[in-house]
Amino acid sequence: MTRLRRYAVTAVLVLGGCAIQHPVTTYSQLRNEQKPCCVDFREMRFEMLSVAERRSFEIDSDTPVFLFKSGRSKFVAVALPTLSGPSALGLQTHVISLRLEPVAFDPFIVFLDNGFASLGEAVPQMRMTTDFFSGRAWESRVPIPKSAAYAIVYAKPVLYQTFMYHNPEKSLTLVPGPVPLVLSTQAAPIMAAPHGKISLEVLHGAASKP
Repeated sequence: MTRLRRYAVTAVLVLGGCAIQHPVTTYSQLRNEQKPCCVDFREMRFEMLSVAERRSFEIDSDTPVFLFKSGRSKFVAVALPTLSGPSALGLQTHVISLRLEPVAFDPFIVFLDNGFASLGEAVPQMRMTTDFFSGRAWESRVPIPKSAAYAIVYAKPVLYQTFMYHNPEKSLTLVPGPVPLVLSTQAAPIMAAPHGKISLEVLHGAASKP
């Protein structure tokens, strides 16, 4: 499933006459208070990613922040292996819960060459997937430019507090109250958030094809 049109929301809930700030707003404010890790890409800490090695990264309060052109964002930075022939970066962004609210890190990718110069931004075309171990997620395979040596996965603050995707399958929703109720809904909106969990894998040759 590719990215759908977004729906802007006001991230404030009103319950019992009291305004409750949505957790996405709370965590966005905390991110804004966090000092950027570095002034340019070459100062980032890059994790080595080998071919066919699948690694998961928690994006939380301990994840560093960088001031991208689109604003402050937490990020994951990886060093890519040297490959000949076609390759792709396999990406999954997982649905997590922020105070019972389903959210996901809405990923964008910038590839860098050996000199840490940007090779441009990639916008992953996501499709929904579900597996027993990781639960709901969206995945994409993004072609790696021939001269790419590094990749940085980040989000755009302007897209926080928007509904990122709509789940076409039934999902369970927790309804707050003295005794929480679990209801089944047809379309559970997933909000873009500054926190999340992503998985990355370098795919080579035939495995890199969509």
